[in-house]
Amino acid sequence: MFTSRAPLPSRDNAVFSVSDIFCGYDDPLPADYQFGPLLRDVFLIQYCTRGKGIFTLNGRPFPIHAGQAFFSFPNSVMIEHSSADDPWGLMWIAFKSPNGPELFEKIGVSEQYPVFSDQLSSVVYSHLSSIITTPHTMDAFDLTQTGQFYLLFGELLYTATAASEASKNLSNRKYIQAAVQYIEHNYTEPLKVSHIANHLGLNRSYFYSLFKRQFGMSPQEYLLHFRIKKACELLSSPHATVANVASSVGCEPRVLSRLFKQMVGMTPSQYKNQLRKKNSKG
Repeated sequence: MFTSRAPLPSRDNAVFSVSDIFCGYDDPLPADYQFGPLLRDVFLIQYCTRGKGIFTLNGRPFPIHAGQAFFSFPNSVMIEHSSADDPWGLMWIAFKSPNGPELFEKIGVSEQYPVFSDQLSSVVYSHLSSIITTPHTMDAFDLTQTGQFYLLFGELLYTATAASEASKNLSNRKYIQAAVQYIEHNYTEPLKVSHIANHLGLNRSYFYSLFKRQFGMSPQEYLLHFRIKKACELLSSPHATVANVASSVGCEPRVLSRLFKQMVGMTPSQYKNQLRKKNSKG
């Protein structure tokens, strides 16, 4: 086992400050080896370099395998249990910080689920392995370790924020897709923006701005365009009348005629006559 200790500077106005940092590795641990239950007075991040095991935090077990990172808060009760058939190896970094809880919240992990995502686990491995393999010339080691420590948390925050934005964008796209589907399945009904927003479970104003940002038009405008599009399709039938087409797209005949002329440049009757002449020539 290798263990190192180096103090890190802290400033009153620092975004993130620590009083101590420790790092090391245990590779490999004995099969079926249990460490704990115990409490530590530090924040602890561990990375599984090989094998698998069970990490239990405050009574909740979390299966861990090679390539995963996990953490614990100070004064949490933890148990580490190495697998009997595939014992794990661990790298770890521990520190004290008044900003720790806020930092981990920004990274997106918690005591309820202390296992890092695969992407964040890769960040932990990259920087932690660099810290541990730093040559042990004392001055160089202290400076490099300190730098890598701050780089680790800088990249964790950046990666977590980018992932959160990507997730938010994906969620927004799903909301928009669901809204369009709802409109296209219910366009014959008297739809309002509030109906669609309620269906999606979104605030009306937020949904309105989200939709307009995506399409450059309001949900009502999209609905009108879709109704006119369907009206054009229905008017191609030789048996269709303006009245039954209007009813089929959720409009009064007079309203449909007015909107149709605004958007197509002619009345529904003129459009139907034009289609009839075109078909007769064909």
